[in-house]
Amino acid sequence: MIAIPKRAAARLRRALFRAVLGAAVTLPAAAQDYPARPIRFIVSTAPGTTVDAAARYLGAKLGEEWGGAAVIVENRIGANGAIASDFVAKSPADGYTLLFTAGSHYATRWMVAKLPYDPVEDFRPVARVGVAYLVLVVPSASKANSMADLIAEMKARPGDLVYSSAGNGSATHLSSVLLTSMAGVSARHVPYKGAAQALTDTIGGQVQFTVAGIATAAGHIRAGRLKALGVTGPKRSQSLPDVQAIAEGGLPGYELTTMVGMLAPRATPPAIVRKLSNALIKLSSTPEYKAFAAAQGMEPDFADTDKFSAEAVPDLEHWRKVIALSGAKAD
Repeated sequence: MIAIPKRAAARLRRALFRAVLGAAVTLPAAAQDYPARPIRFIVSTAPGTTVDAAARYLGAKLGEEWGGAAVIVENRIGANGAIASDFVAKSPADGYTLLFTAGSHYATRWMVAKLPYDPVEDFRPVARVGVAYLVLVVPSASKANSMADLIAEMKARPGDLVYSSAGNGSATHLSSVLLTSMAGVSARHVPYKGAAQALTDTIGGQVQFTVAGIATAAGHIRAGRLKALGVTGPKRSQSLPDVQAIAEGGLPGYELTTMVGMLAPRATPPAIVRKLSNALIKLSSTPEYKAFAAAQGMEPDFADTDKFSAEAVPDLEHWRKVIALSGAKAD
């Protein structure tokens, strides 16, 4: 060990203190200058979905909040959200490329043997802006008028009924496979490459039921083209208050919801993450946003970066259990 004279040691301590203080000041100052150029929201789902709608709404509002800053929304769909997640994980960690995604971000970890990224370790959660419920629908001509009716029909005709989804491993698929598993019934799955065609074929009677985002299905339900038998949340949705929860209408204990939130690359400066988080929570707390969220089938359940980060590992474990029960595999 090298002995340092007392005066020199004191000077060293003061220099270190100034360096630490300078670093503490520099990060917030950098955040104050952010954003200095356009921000990209990379969305893991198709245009028109709840995640996409939330990204576009909040992107526009964030731009207004920050004096006309440009926010570009870019959909990178495929592989149950893995394409978008991988792109953001490998993007510069400067706050200008951000991921808008859903529970599939964590679910895919258990359906793909070798993901090129880690859904927890490679990301810094910024904010959760809502929790989305889904809705199970049948053709308007279906004899099933309740969840109990549909479950009884599947029991009477094992493997005969066909259901569609927005793709293997999607929340719309997992919702149905969790239902059949818990009810002890069987039905055949037909995966589509998006929710629109899955709903179209349900309306046409080619498939007997499907689960879809509330915003995607609501217009068809109100027009009488589809019948809503149940929502996937633990309670009724504020968007469809007359529709029972599946747990309420025939399958006690059933629940499948999905978060809607923003994540950043892991090394993004904490001050920038905090600035984004605070802005999103502020915007999400307005009556205007709450009305928007209700129309999209989202419940107003928000989380800042600290709370959202604490949920990452529990979310990963939650989806592990769902995947294990369902046996689902991604495309």
